Amino acid sequence: MTRIFLACLLSGIIGLTSSVYACGPEANTPEKLKTRQEEGFRRMDIDHDGYISRLEFSRYADWEISSKQPRELFFSSLDTNNDKFLNFFEWAKGFPLRNFKTKGC
Repeated sequence: MTRIFLACLLSGIIGLTSSVYACGPEANTPEKLKTRQEEGFRRMDIDHDGYISRLEFSRYADWEISSKQPRELFFSSLDTNNDKFLNFFEWAKGFPLRNFKTKGC
């Protein structure tokens, strides 16, 4: 398990930015929340083309999205230009900055 984690970390599949996820009063500044939001988008964008496809969305939906909302409906509600892809701005409507606050240590 540890080897898998390290391999994912080194390959960029898992990204950790200690200063961005630090605890304390400075942990939830607008800049750090924005950085975490951008990292969340990049984690979902598997092929790094700047867009999230339905397939990419569905692969990460299990741990990023509450199971209370149907994933296809959620994706469609965010895809405002109906091109079957989400750009960062479309995606950010469903994953606002407040979702990226740390809860303290």
